[in-house]
Amino acid sequence: MDEGLLQRVITRILDLLEEGGTLSPAQRVIFLAYFMDAEVRNGGFDQFFFNTQGNFAADTIDALHAVGAPKSADLLRRACAAFAPEAPSPDRDVRWTQMDRLPKELREGWNALDTLYYDFGEKIPALIRAYIESNPMEEDQDSGGRPP
Repeated sequence: MDEGLLQRVITRILDLLEEGGTLSPAQRVIFLAYFMDAEVRNGGFDQFFFNTQGNFAADTIDALHAVGAPKSADLLRRACAAFAPEAPSPDRDVRWTQMDRLPKELREGWNALDTLYYDFGEKIPALIRAYIESNPMEEDQDSGGRPP
């Protein structure tokens, strides 16, 4: 397996976004799954929702399923349930207001989900590499699949 493959694809995705380009559906899946994993591993679900990556919570659940990470998708779905009856807003400022209104015990419940993610979650980078290998990236595709 090409260990540098994932980093090359992520670099290409970030370059495309910086250039104002759009991502293919496969690139969008990779972007969402990769950066959700990075956010949660760095600061838990609270950080995921606090930062801009939380703008794409619903789509990220689908992306995690697409790369073969149903456990991680379920944990994110459970973390999103704290916002019920609403969903986490795709607008960061609105989501911050939602987070401020969450009962303390619901936000603290994310800590338990963090632990499950760290201890029992899937190996997202390896799953993304397998996804890349089965979904070749087209370098200059403009499909309208633009994330952030």
